[in-house]
Amino acid sequence: SLLDNLLTRDYFRFMLKKYPNSVFINHSKSYSIDNVLIEKWITGKTDNEVVNNIMYRLNNSGVLNEQEQTYTATYFIYELKQNWLIGAAYFEQQLIDYAPATIYGQWSHYADQGTNIKNNKTEEDWYKLKEQNLAIAELICN
Repeated sequence: SLLDNLLTRDYFRFMLKKYPNSVFINHSKSYSIDNVLIEKWITGKTDNEVVNNIMYRLNNSGVLNEQEQTYTATYFIYELKQNWLIGAAYFEQQLIDYAPATIYGQWSHYADQGTNIKNNKTEEDWYKLKEQNLAIAELICN
């Protein structure tokens, strides 16, 4: 709902004010920076058609819903094993709803590094999303 979205934005804004710059640190050591994989993700040329469709939508409209953001972000972090800060920076650049505190706050949760443990995503969550791939593909791609 609109109220939930506004509360989420406020939460991330206030957390960034309370803990400045801590959001912009990747505490994980299990990532790489592979420019070829990152470019494939950005251009929607991955092995995952759902991610490709989401990235096409992001690149052409600058708009993604929360489910699309979660799916493509967890793919980037747990499937491609890339530094989540790079993905967050790309979303910051592309999304027309410019809210850096929210973008980086959400991505930190996707990477299991957020301030609210119950909302953090893990690699296990990614595998669950992957199993639901057909249902998500139906919702997103149609």
